[in-house]
Amino acid sequence: MDETPPEEIVPSSSAPDPLVSAADFDAVDFEAPIRGLQLADVHEMFTTYQRACASADEAKDGCAHGVYRLLATLCGIEPPRVSRRLFGLSYAAMGMFSCIA
Repeated sequence: MDETPPEEIVPSSSAPDPLVSAADFDAVDFEAPIRGLQLADVHEMFTTYQRACASADEAKDGCAHGVYRLLATLCGIEPPRVSRRLFGLSYAAMGMFSCIA
């Protein structure tokens, strides 16, 4: 029997993203990034919210960062008919798909 102790688990250096509340949505103009879009295209909205999230992160605006991160994530979820996947919903990011169970 192996008597070697398991390796110590090192906690991640980054903290988990905080939850986004209704108050956060009230405080952020979440339509501002997509206001200039000509089409309601989910990929374009995903990309636009990702950029807004990065800008909010650089500005150290945690409230806007959380709202835009959540909206980018939601826009990255595509139904099977869009993603052409057989197994239900998938999350698309950076040209890659991941099944959502």
